[in-house]
Amino acid sequence: AFPGHTKLQTAAAGVLFVLTTGAGHLALEEAALRLVAPDRGAAPQAPRVGADRGALTPLCQAMRDLPCQLDLQRFGVGVLMAATKGGNDQKTVGVRAGGIPVTVTAMRRFPKDAVLQERAIGALLNLCDTIGRSAACAKLGGIECVIAALRRHGGAGRVAELGCLVLLMFCDDEKLRQHV
Repeated sequence: AFPGHTKLQTAAAGVLFVLTTGAGHLALEEAALRLVAPDRGAAPQAPRVGADRGALTPLCQAMRDLPCQLDLQRFGVGVLMAATKGGNDQKTVGVRAGGIPVTVTAMRRFPKDAVLQERAIGALLNLCDTIGRSAACAKLGGIECVIAALRRHGGAGRVAELGCLVLLMFCDDEKLRQHV
């Protein structure tokens, strides 16, 4: 990774997005293997089920490093949404990589972008599936971001559907329910 190199990081996030969300999408592990060269010429290892393979951590770091790059943020939240659809292992990797804070930051920074908002809400739907994760998201302002997206883009794509599902998950906790 080349920290701070905007064009390279945006292009890499775009490739990862296409590989993980396009028709015939690859598992995140396989996409990361194709995107990131093996360590110093070593033979590539077979993907481990549920393993990050190093893709989400640099992606989230790029999102933190370049918060004003709309394309990078769009691709980033899209990859987070696709990569964390699976089991708890993938969700945990996404949370540990910093997926919740970068998603909320992207939502705050680009409130007028319906595509980003839809993907970000989808990512939060996957990442905030426990009370602890939902509470962490709420502390970062995630509830307010989801509500703002619903108000602004309720008729666009799946924003209303995904937004309502996220808010229902927040309602699992009594304190968060009062906040919603």
